Amino acid sequence: MIQSLTRGMRKVAAAAVALALFVAPSHAQGPSAVYVMGEDDYGDMKACNLTFASAISAVEAALRYNGVSVASREDAMSQRALRAYVNLIALNDPTGCAAYVKIEFSTSQFVNLPSSLGLGPGRYGLVKLCDNGSLFIGPAYDLQSRVNSVLRDFTDQCISTISKP
Repeated sequence: MIQSLTRGMRKVAAAAVALALFVAPSHAQGPSAVYVMGEDDYGDMKACNLTFASAISAVEAALRYNGVSVASREDAMSQRALRAYVNLIALNDPTGCAAYVKIEFSTSQFVNLPSSLGLGPGRYGLVKLCDNGSLFIGPAYDLQSRVNSVLRDFTDQCISTISKP
């Protein structure tokens, strides 16, 4: 049993490597389009003067600066564009705010799995191309501008990373 599981794990690893080799060259010149998404604002975000709309706009501006088109949700769902997910977590305290921001560039790919694995005909796999995050602590009055600045920098870094041959 352990030996067959090991063979199965090798097959999954081989499929993952094949997937990485299949996806990576398509972005070797850099992505042509990226769909940027986030969540809905919530109470502590409002108290800390943070909004997803502003963060998403900062990422979209950085994409345009790097010559990358901003795509629609439909483009991302039909695999015509990468996805950039912006995650913001804020905590309001009487002494100030704490916020965590993360951006993740990804795509998904359908992988035909060998029937010997017993997992069905195939699966969609998330291929994370780049991610980065940062923690902020301080007053609420300039938190959004600091978050947006870091998101623009992270976007520049990720586009550069994804574009490397």
